[in-house]
Amino acid sequence: MNVTSYAYPGDVEGFIDIEIEKTDHRIVIRFKDGGAPFNPLERPKPDTKLHWKKRRIGGLGIFLVIKKMDAVRYVYENNNNILTIEKNI
Repeated sequence: MNVTSYAYPGDVEGFIDIEIEKTDHRIVIRFKDGGAPFNPLERPKPDTKLHWKKRRIGGLGIFLVIKKMDAVRYVYENNNNILTIEKNI
């Protein structure tokens, strides 16, 4: 959902590729799109100590991904956003 909101605002065609690599000890998921550059890791961290009614909307998804994954990386390469998440299993 975030890719469609940030990488392709408005009525714009684009693509989203998802690659999944799994070994006995790790899973790596790579999200790639050709939209506008957007690094979700640069978003301000949400203030989780505030009451939910007082928090601004957005940012919890990437916050949870960062907290739960063992590695999260973003690069903008060859006109593509590439977000890679890794989890040891």
